[in-house]
Amino acid sequence: MNYKDFNIVDERNKKLSPNYFKSVFFREDRIRSEIGRCKWMWLCLLETLFGAELLENLVTTASAGKHDPVKDPNMEFGLAQQLSMHIPSGIFTNLFHHQIIQLLYYKFHLQYLILSRDGIPIPDPQKREIDVKRVRFALQKRLLYQFIAFRRVYIVTAIAASLILNIIAYYVTESAYIAAYTAIGLEALRRIFKI
Repeated sequence: MNYKDFNIVDERNKKLSPNYFKSVFFREDRIRSEIGRCKWMWLCLLETLFGAELLENLVTTASAGKHDPVKDPNMEFGLAQQLSMHIPSGIFTNLFHHQIIQLLYYKFHLQYLILSRDGIPIPDPQKREIDVKRVRFALQKRLLYQFIAFRRVYIVTAIAASLILNIIAYYVTESAYIAAYTAIGLEALRRIFKI
């Protein structure tokens, strides 16, 4: 029997994949009471700047570290660490360290469910804080496939922001040179944030 040029059928093709743009930029109903709109928008901005680095660091912790066969017999989770340990060291990540912890907690843990916690956070209503110092968070390895889609969202967002700012620069100055310098400056700024 000859199978040349047969179509391949897979049941997954019938289902639409989730909208990752919606996941990144819009709060799920279950966490709307946990975080306000302004803080959410700030975290979205931080995620577009630092999200790819955070994902890379989570992949590293998913494959490294000691494995506890009692807590995780099927090796379903990465290395459990405090949230601050999931942040790669760098000039700007250190500068925005506290806000990136918020990003990891509200978006990566509560919104995307990528980080699973080992322990219970302690809320303090008087200080308006949630203490997670004694809580460890680990990547759920079964969700690693989503990282490519998240990276694409970050890339498309950066391209769209650059395009919009270049168009604004061109219309305000009516100079293609200024628009080109704006594009170069934005790309340089984006790369500097990776330091």
